[in-house]
Amino acid sequence: ANLSEDDVVLVLSMAPFAKRSILATKLAAEKKAKVIVITDSHKFPGLAHATEHFIVRSESSNFFSSYLAAMALFETMISMMVSLSGKKADIAISKMEEANKRLEEF
Repeated sequence: ANLSEDDVVLVLSMAPFAKRSILATKLAAEKKAKVIVITDSHKFPGLAHATEHFIVRSESSNFFSSYLAAMALFETMISMMVSLSGKKADIAISKMEEANKRLEEF
């Protein structure tokens, strides 16, 4: 609700693409936020709203596709942003962690 051109939204969506991830990219773009998409296919509809995007492979030797490469990239990007954001980011993360604990999201 409070997104602006000063914000960055990271979206991770692998096939089959969740409708919520597609809508999130559109909403973020409408709010003029920068939208970085990590996906496994150029077919992801949210790419139309992305400022930047990364296509990562998801094939694995198992029957199921793997999120490992995408999650490693995603976590690296978040870590870099947090390290550049300082104390304000630390406080926001702490508040979110507390809310997640109360919601039993872990």
